[in-house]
Amino acid sequence: MRVGRIIGFSFTVLFILLGLIFLLATGSAQNTNKSQDLTLGLILLAIGIGLLVLVLKFLPATKVEHTVIQRVELTGKIDLNQIKCRNCGGSLAAESLKIAGDGTVVASCPYCGTTFHVTEEPKW
Repeated sequence: MRVGRIIGFSFTVLFILLGLIFLLATGSAQNTNKSQDLTLGLILLAIGIGLLVLVLKFLPATKVEHTVIQRVELTGKIDLNQIKCRNCGGSLAAESLKIAGDGTVVASCPYCGTTFHVTEEPKW
């Protein structure tokens, strides 16, 4: 968040809270300046709302772009020449391994077009 937005929101909160305090003070039985407090409360509230509109309109939030990089990291010693297609038996290269939307490793056979999930068998 930019510094200008933080300062703008801080002053907005300050003016709105002061305006609400003065508006609440008009309801007090001991208050002798009800009309002045009402006027000042409405002015402070209007300044706070106007400042909020200005901050939101002229000081836009900075856009943050996120880049997600997914890598296939197999836990054991894997020889990719041993991975074969379950349908046709063709050898699969490293380029045929992709990560699916749910995070599982999927292999696509370049020969028959079959797509299947790669499961890593335990070593014991």
